[in-house]
Amino acid sequence: MLAVRRGQLTQPGDWLGVAVSGGGDSVALLLLLYELRSELGISLAVVHFNHLLRGADSGADEAFVSNLARTCQLEFLVAREDVAALAHRNRWNLEDAARRARYGYFKRVVRERKATRIAVGHTLDDQAETVIARLLRGTGLRGLTAIHPTRGPFVRPLLEIRRRELRDYLEQRGAPWREDATNDDEGRLRARLRADLLPKIEEDYAPTVAIHLAELARQAQAEEIFWSALIEAEFRRHVNVCPQGLEINVSDLLAPLTGMEEAGGPPQQHAVSRRLIRRIVEEGCGRGNFPAAKHVEEVMTLATVGRSGQTVHLPHGLRVVREFERLVFVSPKIPSGQRMQSPARSIYYEHRFEAPASGFVHISIPEIRRHYRLKLIDWSSMERETREGAEALDPACLRSPLVLRNWRAGDAYCPAGRRRSWKVSRMLLLRRIPRSERDGWPVLTSAGEVIWTKGFPPAKHVMAAEGAQSALVILEQKD
Repeated sequence: MLAVRRGQLTQPGDWLGVAVSGGGDSVALLLLLYELRSELGISLAVVHFNHLLRGADSGADEAFVSNLARTCQLEFLVAREDVAALAHRNRWNLEDAARRARYGYFKRVVRERKATRIAVGHTLDDQAETVIARLLRGTGLRGLTAIHPTRGPFVRPLLEIRRRELRDYLEQRGAPWREDATNDDEGRLRARLRADLLPKIEEDYAPTVAIHLAELARQAQAEEIFWSALIEAEFRRHVNVCPQGLEINVSDLLAPLTGMEEAGGPPQQHAVSRRLIRRIVEEGCGRGNFPAAKHVEEVMTLATVGRSGQTVHLPHGLRVVREFERLVFVSPKIPSGQRMQSPARSIYYEHRFEAPASGFVHISIPEIRRHYRLKLIDWSSMERETREGAEALDPACLRSPLVLRNWRAGDAYCPAGRRRSWKVSRMLLLRRIPRSERDGWPVLTSAGEVIWTKGFPPAKHVMAAEGAQSALVILEQKD
């Protein structure tokens, strides 16, 4: 009971749904919490999910748990689902289908406010088995976190307690439980670990191996809390939403943290980069969809040596496209119509205004998260060195209507310093403007004629000349 108290996984006032299958671990969990309910200040309900997998035994399990709830005078919540049919319908393996259905029901209990949290009976042995199973299958550091004491609405008060301690507790109380014969099916890896590998290691090599494995998971969880906070900060700092999904500068991805050179340079920086890739993929595909290591490495290769236009295909329909010095994670969540190029554009805006007689005009463009201020200044008082190369417009040369809009197919003009007209589309391509930014790229027109586009000189015939008294300058500000 000390371990249950020490975990501090519940709060006074919690209405705790205890997931009880009828097995020894879950029955012990219920009885321990029942004894501690007044001390912890919690209320209990018994929650049971019938997978309908074992014929009469499944019905007997349900009846056993129902009777246990009645004996404790606790509310009994139950659901049933044909998990075999669910697995067949969705092409899931049986164990995965059972887990999805079971936890889906538990979440529904919380969502319907029949409980504030769900207590699940995983033990220290379960934790050790999970760690070693992931090691055998191949895992990264994140996989070593294994079973978390609390995640979402689920709490696991028994993670510090050995399975045999729980059996001793039940026997001392004279409390019965039911054994699920499928737990002994050594066709399953978990059953073989439980019956063969871990007992052999404990007997021949390390009697406390389960404790050490559980401690490894605990330390990995503490490390993961740090990493999650760090990567979330870097994600918010460097990753932007774009019409196709999410985008990040290659330089920001490969060297997201400053001061890493003293810690060893690229290998350490790339450890952050790989985690940042996983976070972006998770955002693009939905929480819980983690990319495999090989997919992360494919994205890393695209970032380090890839060429503009190359694409990496990831699971769940996600694509990563290199556009010059950016990676664009094209999300399957965005309808394809939103990603179409001309003529069906994803961004469209148009703002008409009059040139200010004094002061400035402010234009907000939420479509590209930019603000523009067109400010009238005293040009004649500006020093000659300041005027040279300045991109200022002569108000006397401007004709109504003035329109600030996104560029469209066919837009062209002759920038100052050029001998002939250039298409805006070609200018953007030569300047290596990422495709994800091009649709919303701003241009200014005067009486329908393009006279300026962001990042390029204005047309020569509208530039503020030596003898002009005033000039109109265009200033940009991000949201």
